[in-house]
Amino acid sequence: MSALKLQVLGNIGQDATVSEVNGRFCINFSVAHNKQFTDNDGVLRKITTWVNCGYWKDKREKTAIAQYLKAGTIVLVEGTPEVRQYKNKDGQMVASLQCNVTSINLAGSAQKSTDEPHVKQEKQPEPEFSGTAPENEDDLAF
Repeated sequence: MSALKLQVLGNIGQDATVSEVNGRFCINFSVAHNKQFTDNDGVLRKITTWVNCGYWKDKREKTAIAQYLKAGTIVLVEGTPEVRQYKNKDGQMVASLQCNVTSINLAGSAQKSTDEPHVKQEKQPEPEFSGTAPENEDDLAF
């Protein structure tokens, strides 16, 4: 039986943070993947999908990569996908895409973007990654 695998190429939304949970360390960050298309009216649209990432390590010194995970950095992350449901601030149930990261590849720094008047931005809200460790060691992504 093969496990699901998720690959995301995009820009980091905010500088990564490192948290400690039950003696383990998690590097938390989010990656924005942008998709452009032309709608039926001929308007170029851009949709941003956010993927919240958690990269678990057993020792603090293994979290050194966090210093390179800065807002705007282009990364390719691989891991196992997880969909989480939660109530948003309006009390509605929503879902977010999480990635339990197994590898991170730095691809470069963000390019300066110019505001294009013909592109309409449709941004999805960025949910927070819970930063909780899996309850069972077998559920870990590595």
